[in-house]
Amino acid sequence: MGRMSVIKKKIVDNILVILGGLLGGAAVWLSLFFIFYFDTWSARLLSIFVMSVCIYLISKFFNRFYPR
Repeated sequence: MGRMSVIKKKIVDNILVILGGLLGGAAVWLSLFFIFYFDTWSARLLSIFVMSVCIYLISKFFNRFYPR
């Protein structure tokens, strides 16, 4: 039983690392998209801020159920 829970924890840790990398990469590409898509700097900064808040909330959600 103890060995299986260690293996499951390692699998979950690896999945969370992959998801974190994907979210980080998506944040970079979405930031570039927002900079070129919107015309005004206020819209650009607002969209990047909202994206950052969403990523923060997603990370808090994962941290609640799978604390490291």
